[in-house]
Amino acid sequence: MKENFIGFLILFVLFVAVLIFNALRVKFTARKLTERKKHKTEAEQKEYAEKLGEMIRCETVSHSDKYDDTEFKKLRETVEKLFPTVHEKAEKMTFSDDCWIYKIKGKDENRNIMLMSHHDVVAVTGEWSHPGFCGEIFDGALWGRGTVDTKTPLFSEFQALEELLSEGFIPECNVYLGSSHNEEIGGDGIPEALKYFKENNITFETVLD
Repeated sequence: MKENFIGFLILFVLFVAVLIFNALRVKFTARKLTERKKHKTEAEQKEYAEKLGEMIRCETVSHSDKYDDTEFKKLRETVEKLFPTVHEKAEKMTFSDDCWIYKIKGKDENRNIMLMSHHDVVAVTGEWSHPGFCGEIFDGALWGRGTVDTKTPLFSEFQALEELLSEGFIPECNVYLGSSHNEEIGGDGIPEALKYFKENNITFETVLD
């Protein structure tokens, strides 16, 4: 019995010694963390915010009982102005009243990925500290309906493609960018696009929504 206890104690001590050794080894050999690099200058971040602000100022509110193209047309014109390379390089299709599908051809045209968002918003209600569609910066934050849901992701997708295409980048596969005009009301925008994809046997390896 005593021998078993001594054997267990030796194993336990060896186990603790191995843990301590590994902890010390990691401490002295692990890559040291450095301050996170800022990939964009303040001027570039300000430029991004101003671009997004222009999109926010388009009051693209979707309604279940009617469709008024006035503000949606304004957004289309704004996006064409802000992202000229995307509009030069991409094929654009429109479904329903204003659901956008952009296609950028890749090296392998049998493979596809999809970036998704929507450009409609809900109406501004309640009390706001700043006008609901001002698209302006206050205290370091951009204000306006759509900054969260979801013109910011849409802007990011457009901006990333704009910068890459401007550098001559050719994607490995087809890249689609889809944005619905009536997601907030469960409308027919993306479902109409989906019918097109099914009819043409277009499938996606990845969908980022």
